[in-house]
Amino acid sequence: MKRIALLLVVVAACSKSKSGGADGDPCETSIGKAIDAMIASRKGPPEMVEQMKTISEQLRTVMVGACKLDHWPAEVLQCFQGATDQPSIKKCREKLPPEQAQRLQQSIMQVMMGNRGSGAGGPPPASPH
Repeated sequence: MKRIALLLVVVAACSKSKSGGADGDPCETSIGKAIDAMIASRKGPPEMVEQMKTISEQLRTVMVGACKLDHWPAEVLQCFQGATDQPSIKKCREKLPPEQAQRLQQSIMQVMMGNRGSGAGGPPPASPH
């Protein structure tokens, strides 16, 4: 629980930049590029696309916070630079050390569970895991 609280503090401090990390931070830049590409590729009814954008922004915040907190390896960040969709983002996450991957997965699941009841109905969009 302490780790989640710390992650939220880091995320709050780091959430200034929403699109690609204009400040040059490697976590924000790499993860931002992947999330932006994934959002751009989404298709569907406008309300569903908007819900997916909202969830993607929450995932961006969680992933950037975890990256900064855990100091993700350069190999993982380079992978995110080329990721453009959920499957490629998942492959990048699989390059994380097991403990980091597990913590990130738990955070992603919290985001996804928190969004189950919101939006256009039907099942929630799949997470990039």
